[in-house]
Formats: sequence, C-alpha cells, structure tokens
Amino acid sequence: MTTSKARRERGFTMVELIIVLVVVGILSAIAFNRFFSRTGFDAAGFAAQVKATLRFGQRLAIAQNRPIYVYLDATSVALCYAATCSSTNRVKDPGGGNSFNGTGQCSTDRSWACVAPPANVTLVLSPASAAHNHFYFDAAGKPQLNTGAEFSSLNLLVRAGDDQQPIRVQWETGYVY
Repeated sequence: MTTSKARRERGFTMVELIIVLVVVGILSAIAFNRFFSRTGFDAAGFAAQVKATLRFGQRLAIAQNRPIYVYLDATSVALCYAATCSSTNRVKDPGGGNSFNGTGQCSTDRSWACVAPPANVTLVLSPASAAHNHFYFDAAGKPQLNTGAEFSSLNLLVRAGDDQQPIRVQWETGYVY
C-alpha cells in the first residue's frame, strides 16, 4: 500500500500534461493576436493627437484673440491662421515637430501643427460634409463655419481595424472630447 501511495504522489500523468499543453496552446493562440496587435494603440494614439491639436487650436485662438482655422480630411488635421492655408500662415507645432508620414496635407513641413494618421488608421468625418472639411475657432474659442454660421456638433471617427475612437467638437463651447 505504501508503494501505490508513493506512486500516485510522484507527479503528473502524461494525460494531464497533454491537456495542460493543449489548453496553454489554445489560450496563447487567442491571446497572442490581442496582445500584440497595434491597431488599438494606433487608433487611441492618433485620436489623442487629434484631440490635442484641436484643443491647442482653440486655446491659441483665445490667447491670441484671433481665429484659428482647422482643416480636416482623411489624411490629416491641420491648423492655420487664415482661411486659405499657405506656408506663410501655418500655425507652428508647440512640440516642434508633427507626425509627418510622407502623405497628405502635412507635406514635408515638420514644424507645422498638422497630425497625420499612421498607415493602418483612417479619420472619418460624420456626416461627410460636416464643417465642409474645415472650420475655425473664433477669438472666444467657439467653433464656426467659414460663413460665420454655427454647427451643431462635429463628429470625427478614428478607425483602425475593428477599433474605433470617436471625437466630438461641441458647437456652443468648442469642447473637444
């Protein structure tokens, strides 16, 4: 009896080891893709950049008591001092360099307050004609269309695969969230 008791306490059986290995294999196959996928991080990071750029534009409009124009498209979000955004009236990036990725509106000017999404991230305006792809913050920080009209709210959506990060600009206060 002592021999059979000692035999049972020595370790795991081969069946138990195989079951554990199969379970660990299944869990790692499922968790590996979620753990090492960059799409969620890229979407969240770009959404944070867009929010920071919009907030900077609003604060700059209030601080300098002048309108700051925001240009939006699928390839970038940019800030300018005038309705016609040229190289002479671009808002300088407060950090000294933008997220230039070689395409879109940001061009090659790295000092411009312009952010571009990573390769696997897209920026969608909702509705597509919202703000006619640009608007401005007036000296009070309130968003306006170029015609001077107010809009109810501007909805942006940052997409990367299945991950979506919504961004809104409220019309009355210019609050970006």
